[in-house]
Amino acid sequence: MRIPRRGCLERVDPGRPGPSEAAYAPGAVLVVPMRGEVRGSEAIRRYEDGIRSAFPQATLRLSCLIARGRSVAVEWEYSGTNTGPMVMPGGVVAPTYRRLTLRGASFLRYTARGLIAEERRYYDVGDVLEQLGIS
Repeated sequence: MRIPRRGCLERVDPGRPGPSEAAYAPGAVLVVPMRGEVRGSEAIRRYEDGIRSAFPQATLRLSCLIARGRSVAVEWEYSGTNTGPMVMPGGVVAPTYRRLTLRGASFLRYTARGLIAEERRYYDVGDVLEQLGIS
């Protein structure tokens, strides 16, 4: 199976909504630090919209990508300035206007139709909080 280069597997440039939610299967599961499981493509879209609102000019740069069958592992770097409110486990946090550069990895499993069935993101939550000045 050829894994499509869309969704999580392309660069997301500032000011352009990312296509990632269109790449998720209706029953997809996204697992992220500080949030846990996000179930369903519509819930994933809302989650991603919240991130884009908090970091509207952010960029996502991909580095090492390894694919085998319907599974993909990718290292990435997400950079942006927090200019919008962030939904955190403890509530909504006002914009910090601080720059964030976050390195992490995602592991994805695709359906036979080329949609993302499951994505697990890994990054250092402490690094996020420190860079944004959130205690």
